[in-house]
Amino acid sequence: MLKPTPQALAAAANALYRIRAVEGPPDPDGRKTVWHQCALGAELISQVDVRGHVFRQELTLIRSYFVWSSDRGVATGQVIEDGPMVNLDAQASPDRLSEALEAFSGYSGEDRYIQHFLKVLRLARDGMPTDDEDSVTSVAPVDAAGRGRTARRWLYAAAALAALGAAAAAVLR
Repeated sequence: MLKPTPQALAAAANALYRIRAVEGPPDPDGRKTVWHQCALGAELISQVDVRGHVFRQELTLIRSYFVWSSDRGVATGQVIEDGPMVNLDAQASPDRLSEALEAFSGYSGEDRYIQHFLKVLRLARDGMPTDDEDSVTSVAPVDAAGRGRTARRWLYAAAALAALGAAAAAVLR
């Protein structure tokens, strides 16, 4: 089996992030699957829990395969030519990790699923733990001053509590 060229890997990576992701309906536990796929041989499947945390991702990049889970970290492998089977490497392959990161080196998009997977691939390549529990796929929008909706909600909640406190103090006098 021929090894894909770096150009073919980059073309597949570039095509993947130009696609709109397809999001499946939540399962009974509230988890959902988000699927990115392109015709050039790249596919990213992300599984997200009810809080919006990614807990598992799989990337196929032509013949290279990568899987990450919050409890097991990153594993790499190779897609078998005759079917949807994968031969996993005994340990995460630094060469595969570097090839994938090189293929996505031109990525400058804002897709949080792709950003997350690239983050865990970088951590794995650098020998760091990849149990990325802080990765949330949905973030409150930020206004022009750089403040998110969450900050405004806290301000409204604090103002409401202060008003309640003042009303309670007036009643108790």
